Amino acid sequence: SRIHNPLSHRHAALLNQRVTDLICQAYKANPSAKPKMVSAAAIKKRLQAILEEADLDVLTERKVIQQLVEDFGEDAKTHTDLIKKGIEAFLAESDEDDEDGDYEEEEEGGKKRKAGSQGGPSKAPRVEGGELVLGLGAGGRKRLSVRGFKGKVLVDLREYWEDKESGELKPSARGISLSPNQWGVLAQALPALAAAQKAGDAGGAPVALSDTRRAYCSEFKGRVGVHVREFFVDDQGELKPTKKGISLDADALASLASHAAAIHAHVRKMGGEDPEAAVAPDARAKPEPKQRAAKTEGGVSGKGPNGEVWADLGGNKRATVSSWKGALQVGLREWYQKDGEWLPGKKGISLKPAEWRAVAG
Repeated sequence: SRIHNPLSHRHAALLNQRVTDLICQAYKANPSAKPKMVSAAAIKKRLQAILEEADLDVLTERKVIQQLVEDFGEDAKTHTDLIKKGIEAFLAESDEDDEDGDYEEEEEGGKKRKAGSQGGPSKAPRVEGGELVLGLGAGGRKRLSVRGFKGKVLVDLREYWEDKESGELKPSARGISLSPNQWGVLAQALPALAAAQKAGDAGGAPVALSDTRRAYCSEFKGRVGVHVREFFVDDQGELKPTKKGISLDADALASLASHAAAIHAHVRKMGGEDPEAAVAPDARAKPEPKQRAAKTEGGVSGKGPNGEVWADLGGNKRATVSSWKGALQVGLREWYQKDGEWLPGKKGISLKPAEWRAVAG
């Protein structure tokens, strides 16, 4: 291509034709040497078999493609769109089967009974590395897990996302970790929440799991879902929802209700308090509210348990004077309320006395 001779183009065309003829002659002499393109029908058939045999709670699209490449070679990647549509269709059919509930189950004695939508079969929870894991719906993108964290037993409700490089499902920030007592209160309320969701009732009273956590029905785009969410107290003393939480559909509620006993048992096995003995916050004896110290002429709003003094700046902001490792410091920080207690947030700064004097002028 770098030879600027008018004849070079003709020579290149002849060379190309000659090479093509040689390749064709080689294929005629040895037909098995010609690469075979995998057909769409073969991909569909194998894809169906993979999906029917797999655990949908852990299977990902990447893993499906990897399996097909192992079976058919790299040519399987040319059918990526077909594979994606096949997976979506399979999951959609699974959802319809769960919602219809028009199948029959065999009871003891050989009699048949018709199962309702809430009585459909759900996969049993499994134990992975000492943690109990339960998939909540097709695809496994939402899960319950009973796990330990810093010496505490937690019941975690969380959405997962697929790592495109490894094909693994990893936990996202969408979710909430409940104490055994909070999970126990939620488990007791599952039948009522499921009934309200089925009836399309989004106006019922929320279920208090703690001072700042609620389970409730809410309507979005004409559909009623159940939410388990963390709230915060605003300047007017009203509870407002945060992003920390998760939404649950009918299938997820049914799975939680079906396997509540197994979840309770694993919490106890890991040393957590018994969820079956859970007490709702409204029924629990509440401590006396903390009294703020009256404002003094010096502007001090209150004193902390470790001798620090603080001044209320409004909007959940405080200025505190405290000692840290023997050194005096002035903290300007946002605070938040959790379970009736005020705690320092991450937003803020600590100043040395000289730095504070420079700010104060």
